[in-house]
Amino acid sequence: MIVDRDPLSRLGLRSIVAELPDTRGTAVAGGTEAARAVIASQPDVVQLRSNLDFDGRLTRELLCHHPGVGVLVVVDHMHQQRWYLEMQRAAGVRGLPAAERSPDRRPGSLSPASTTPPP
Repeated sequence: MIVDRDPLSRLGLRSIVAELPDTRGTAVAGGTEAARAVIASQPDVVQLRSNLDFDGRLTRELLCHHPGVGVLVVVDHMHQQRWYLEMQRAAGVRGLPAAERSPDRRPGSLSPASTTPPP
């Protein structure tokens, strides 16, 4: 399941997921709609943007209703701070990849959400 506010992002990710063998993607906008959709469809994985779950509430709600779901939060540059990453890990997130870095960041700089250095 793909959860993002941007319709173009949802469409793009959905088309990528559709190309993978043995997978299917469902695009939803976010917030309470995402929680209802996860409860109804019980996906294996939910990918959402950090701007839709700035306080970890959505992740906790998703995991409360569907404990087996893997939650992956794509961390926007404004949320790439230790407190946010720790809060999401405590909520049960399984992955926290960094979103494309902000143009105002130094080339080659690492954010706390990064796990490997940039190429």
